[in-house]
Amino acid sequence: MTDASGGTVTTVTISGTTYKVHTFTADGTFTVTTGGSDIEYLMIAGGGSGGRTNSATIAPGGGGAGGMLISSSPITLAVGSFPVVVGVGGAGSATNLDGSKGTSSTFNGLTAEGGSGGDLTTSALVGGSSGGSGSGSSTSFPGTAGTAGQGSAGGANFGSTTGALRAGGGGGGKSAAGGNASSGVGGNGGAGTTVNFNGTSTSYAGGGGGAGTTPGSGGIGGGTAATTGATGSTPGTDGLGGGSGAVKSAATGVSSGKGGDGIVMIRYPAPAVSYGQAGGDLTITGSSTAKALISGNASGVLTITGSATGVAPTPAYGQAGGYLTITGSATGVVLTPAYGQAGSYFDITGSATGVVLTPAYGQAGGVLTITGSSTAKALISGNASGVLTITGSSTAKALISGNASGVLTITGSSTAKVLISGSASGVLTITGKAGDNIIRMFVGDQPVTGAYINGQQVTAIYLGTRLLFFV
Repeated sequence: MTDASGGTVTTVTISGTTYKVHTFTADGTFTVTTGGSDIEYLMIAGGGSGGRTNSATIAPGGGGAGGMLISSSPITLAVGSFPVVVGVGGAGSATNLDGSKGTSSTFNGLTAEGGSGGDLTTSALVGGSSGGSGSGSSTSFPGTAGTAGQGSAGGANFGSTTGALRAGGGGGGKSAAGGNASSGVGGNGGAGTTVNFNGTSTSYAGGGGGAGTTPGSGGIGGGTAATTGATGSTPGTDGLGGGSGAVKSAATGVSSGKGGDGIVMIRYPAPAVSYGQAGGDLTITGSSTAKALISGNASGVLTITGSATGVAPTPAYGQAGGYLTITGSATGVVLTPAYGQAGSYFDITGSATGVVLTPAYGQAGGVLTITGSSTAKALISGNASGVLTITGSSTAKALISGNASGVLTITGSSTAKVLISGSASGVLTITGKAGDNIIRMFVGDQPVTGAYINGQQVTAIYLGTRLLFFV
């Protein structure tokens, strides 16, 4: 499972999946510490700025939005360092100048193109999304197409022999072209695209409005409106890559707003949460919907080489080694907390269906090691070694309060039940078949009845730390 560093890191849950999100608003490095094939990206380039004029007979176009790239499927990255470049919005334009193009955002060989600036009098240049066409004559010019897959065309200008009726087209957005100008009315900026990549639905890459007697509005996604006022147009929104609106104003010292800066975000499913130190935590080479939360030190925790469906291992408070190691299949398994230290806790090399393992309070070694099939259940309070070690099939249950060694070791088949309060060694060791047995063990001289070992009925008495079987 992927893990990495770099940028501003957040953890969010989207549609039931918890992601680790790395956000870059400036150049940086994405450093992969654990490679994986589950990495997604969102890249926005810098938006272009709108054109600027102080002439009553010229109407420039709005700035185009920065190009936008979003992964259609996860990519694979190996351990290593990957430079991230975040595009900057095009600078605002002074009197009688075209708008400026934004710079590109890059990552892992991918490039989101900067949005082009709005043109003063003709068609704008190509960008991620193209700026709107400007109008300075009676001729109307069509908008220029944006970069394929990244943005849309700028809007057409409106040409007229009457200067006051000339109007500029809107800058293109990610999902829609800039609006065409009409008589005296600037085109609106093209709409951007709304996505939820970091836990919040956000609109990116909207185009800027074109100039006119009636200015065009900005496109949703950081684009801003054109203006005829004395303060210039509002800059495109940083982090959204929006294009800024054009300016048609007789005021001096007024510029069009800067295009919005871009952003790069990279995400992948978040690794299991570990409070403390973990080695080999949640290592999966097959398929699994399992989840592990660890508080303490863990090694080889939830190592799965087969399939584990519906498995929900909850916290291990303390130290764990080989915690829930599965090499076969485990369906519907629920593993609740182990408080203390555990070694090879819940080892499965075959199938375990509907198995429920409740808390082990204390220390446990080789707890519920299964090499065949089982629906067994174990509850331990104290120290246990080799608890519920099964190499065949079993529906056995063990409840232990005290010290136990080799408890319920089965090499054949069994439906036996063990209840121990005290110390036990080699309790209920079965090498054949024991069916429909109820084995209960108590502190004191309580007899054990209904026990069958290798086909022979036995009677036993628990004396202190010894369990005596009588055939």
